[in-house]
Amino acid sequence: MLLGFNRNATWRCVLLVAAMPLAIISSGCASAAMMGAKVVGHAVDEADVDAHSKKLIGQPPSAADAAFEKRVDTFEDIRTRREMITYPVKGDVLSQHRWVVEAENNRIVALAKMQYDADGGKDIIRKAVLGEKVIGKTPQEVQSDHHFKKLTVVLRNRSTGNLVRVYDIRGVADLLGARYCVLDFDSRDRCTAIRLVGVPASAGTGVIKR
Repeated sequence: MLLGFNRNATWRCVLLVAAMPLAIISSGCASAAMMGAKVVGHAVDEADVDAHSKKLIGQPPSAADAAFEKRVDTFEDIRTRREMITYPVKGDVLSQHRWVVEAENNRIVALAKMQYDADGGKDIIRKAVLGEKVIGKTPQEVQSDHHFKKLTVVLRNRSTGNLVRVYDIRGVADLLGARYCVLDFDSRDRCTAIRLVGVPASAGTGVIKR
């Protein structure tokens, strides 16, 4: 039997091989474009935080209430009693960002802007994977997992009395700000919710910082 080539199939292979470098280049350009957009966005966040921090740091928390209006939540660090207040960001229609104000002795000492799921789809997938490890678990069970070894702060929600634990999960690739995993616990101290948070900009002596 003679072995022959299917000319149509051969040309399809040639075209596929020729297209592969273009696809790789295109993918690289898309990644570079996304990184560029992040850099620009973070520069805007840094300028925003810088401008507000100059007006607020050293002032009482009421100054932040006047600047940012309605509070979302008010927390207290269970160790230092430092107050941590979150506010919505004006113009953030998707509610992905929050202002975080930290205060001690009735004076603002730090300001940060945080962003939920800062890495888009990657964070959503990562959150789903980590959620399977923590939902319904106690703090002791959570910290037995290697992802949750760096506990940053434990906060008490002043409205509910429930605790929130914040873990530093930043990696080598997180070049544009800190990364935190925020876990909510109920009155039985069981984890009920998980959020991944990026901090593109901060000022002052904050616990939550870039």
